[in-house]
Amino acid sequence: MAIELAEYLLRRIRECGVRSIHGVPGDFNLVSLDQVAKCGLQWVGNCNELNASFAADGYARVNGISALMTVMGVGELPALSGIAGAFAEHVPVIHIVGQPSRRVQADRLCVHHTLGNGDFSVFSKMTAAVSVMAVNLDDPQTAPDLIDQAIRQCWVQSRPVVLFLPSDTVQSPVDVQKLSIGLNLSFQNDQDEETWVVDKILDDIQRSKNPVLLLGGHGVRHGTFEDVLELVQVLQIPTFIAPNGQGIINEETPFFKGLYIGQFSDPCISWMVESSDLIISIGHIQSDLSTAGFSGNIESKRMISLQRTNVTFRGNPFFSVYKS
Repeated sequence: MAIELAEYLLRRIRECGVRSIHGVPGDFNLVSLDQVAKCGLQWVGNCNELNASFAADGYARVNGISALMTVMGVGELPALSGIAGAFAEHVPVIHIVGQPSRRVQADRLCVHHTLGNGDFSVFSKMTAAVSVMAVNLDDPQTAPDLIDQAIRQCWVQSRPVVLFLPSDTVQSPVDVQKLSIGLNLSFQNDQDEETWVVDKILDDIQRSKNPVLLLGGHGVRHGTFEDVLELVQVLQIPTFIAPNGQGIINEETPFFKGLYIGQFSDPCISWMVESSDLIISIGHIQSDLSTAGFSGNIESKRMISLQRTNVTFRGNPFFSVYKS
């Protein structure tokens, strides 16, 4: 039994937890939009693609992942600002870009929404630059596997992916049996490296004389909220938040000590953080905004940084250890 390619794509999107798709209708995605309600999804139309991209960003921050649908060029470019922001902020957005048919692209025809020079790749290269994976669904035989891979990368890396969908492949038949195999959204750490890192962290905590926790907003976005709260209760050490980490921890807990923002921190807070011999940083990105222009005095050799896709142990990164 076969189903249309667009239906397969939208069913997979629903399977990963999306219930509403943001975007703007256009001639290159209208047929795809006919499948939205059929797949149990709600269409959230926006007045323009810029708004749609930021709405998708916000939806993903609350829901865990989101989807956005635009058309090539005129719709793709306004959405680029929001997609680039999602890439920088580690927000998982599945961006579907409706394109002209494969024949139109192969013949380099002069059509609307293009530069008129027959180059249909100029816009897709821009979008791909701010996506962790870009796939062309121009072959119905390989499209289902590419869809599954792209959604997995979006989830695992927590960053946007883009899927380019030519208008003449939207209704192409694909094997419905592929849907019987669920999406693989897991990541298996290198067990030896994970064990080594965990043992080193535990050993450092035990040896440390004045360890502290520093929590950033990326910790919440990556689904570690409950884990972080449990860790605070287990370690019972002074806990600080970065500017974008407000709301992560109940500020009435006895372990909460305040907001750390470099030289703009309360002097007592600056001293407690910067004099610590072990800073356990979770989901904190040391940008100019979170450190008051890099004014903090935190050496990498005194920090263990835990991010979604890597662990940095006293300046040494381990990219094969993900947040499980």
